[in-house]
Amino acid sequence: MLLYVLHRKTYGTSYPILGPGFCPHALALQNEFSIQENIALARQFLLDNFVSRGMVVDFAVHSPDKEDGGISNPHFHVMCPI
Repeated sequence: MLLYVLHRKTYGTSYPILGPGFCPHALALQNEFSIQENIALARQFLLDNFVSRGMVVDFAVHSPDKEDGGISNPHFHVMCPI
């Protein structure tokens, strides 16, 4: 509990507390692909590079809308063990 309190005082709520032995990643996706194609691309990348080596991964794909009309930024977040 002390670690949690220290973390909250240091970082506030902007940084999540990650469990020991986990590493987050964010990877860019293609603007030209549909969201379904990007999900398939992310899934295949994770299967080829992590799952095939016996690792468990969790991922989330999203493409935030640009309010200023600029280029969107599709990407996915991955949580995997170290």
